[in-house]
Amino acid sequence: ADHLVIKSDEIVWTHGLLSKQYTEINMAQVRTVRINQSILQRLLNAGNVEIYTAGDDPEMRIKGMPEPDKIRDFIKGQAA
Repeated sequence: ADHLVIKSDEIVWTHGLLSKQYTEINMAQVRTVRINQSILQRLLNAGNVEIYTAGDDPEMRIKGMPEPDKIRDFIKGQAA
């Protein structure tokens, strides 16, 4: 029950089925987008997306996203 929306000014991630967790990040605050993939995820073109704003820990960590490279490129294009 994950839902990721990337707008021109913010990233909104909704997580949960019965109880919901919402995380919003202002696009201007995005510093780094990191992709982590296991061997199986590489074969399935999936991966974990981590979005960093400030500090050493990611503000948002989304597991098992399809086509993570496209997500990273889109976020970096919006943040520019």
